[in-house]
Amino acid sequence: MLSGIFKIIHSPALRVALVVGTILTLINQTSAVIHLDFNTDAVVRTVLNYLVPFSVSTYSRSALLREQQTDRHLLYPDPQKLPDHGQGD
Repeated sequence: MLSGIFKIIHSPALRVALVVGTILTLINQTSAVIHLDFNTDAVVRTVLNYLVPFSVSTYSRSALLREQQTDRHLLYPDPQKLPDHGQGD
């Protein structure tokens, strides 16, 4: 179960963080990247460039899934009456 949740939430968040973090790092740390001069300040900023998009993506995806689950529960309060949609056995 936990593995499935990780794939649903964190896998897309990792992709977003990789793309957005790389772009932000190239924009904000161009000099450090070109000169390979990563002092402590540049390292912290680079880590944040990846951490912030990961966190936002994880939160957004979790909130969306929670909202969908709530909506589904309101539409079908009895789990035995859920439509199959061809996903059964």
